[in-house]
Amino acid sequence: MDGNVAAIVLAAGFSSRMGEFKPLLPLGDMTALERVVTLFRSVGIADVRVVTGHRAGDL
Repeated sequence: MDGNVAAIVLAAGFSSRMGEFKPLLPLGDMTALERVVTLFRSVGIADVRVVTGHRAGDL
């Protein structure tokens, strides 16, 4: 993959309508956030940035 490509994952919200913190919900054998990062890396995007806010320490 071109070294000029990066992925930005927005994971800063409250997930208030969902009732649970979406990035940490299980999705298969990983959390939703782990799955997204893994998928970006599997297609050759090494620079994956996660924007955090609410519950940043948990992420």
